[in-house]
Amino acid sequence: MQAEMINTPGVKMLWFVILLSFCSCTVEHVNRGEVLIVANSSEAEVLDSGEHYIPFYKVIARLDISEQRLSENVTSLTSDNKQIELTTSIMFKPIRAEVIGLFKNYGLDYQNTLVIPELRAAVRQHVKLSENDSLNIQLLEQRVHQHLDTLLRKNILKR
Repeated sequence: MQAEMINTPGVKMLWFVILLSFCSCTVEHVNRGEVLIVANSSEAEVLDSGEHYIPFYKVIARLDISEQRLSENVTSLTSDNKQIELTTSIMFKPIRAEVIGLFKNYGLDYQNTLVIPELRAAVRQHVKLSENDSLNIQLLEQRVHQHLDTLLRKNILKR
């Protein structure tokens, strides 16, 4: 009786569907400090660390959400047209709840399309307001940090 039940067309079809569902997925492992953005044409979701089965038709992007440090050399002119070169550093971290917007608006290369341009612009803007003789590095640093805090929070990163 049990052998007849296993060989019925309905049970065979069920096993076929189960096998097909495993074959049409990829298994992705997400480490701590990373998220996986899984998207199709209409929706996206963020997956945290662990093992995930992803259907083959969805786009997968891996994004590091741990704290990151970026250093950049910036050349700028002061208000009295003296050229100075500064090496600036910033520590930032993508906000987990906003990574879909970060990915959609800036892509995976958000450091080069968002962070570096904003860092350079903030430094240049505040150096331009100073004269070379009265350039106070601590005050400049404070102004740049305040400027970047405001700007990057609007653009879904935190410093």
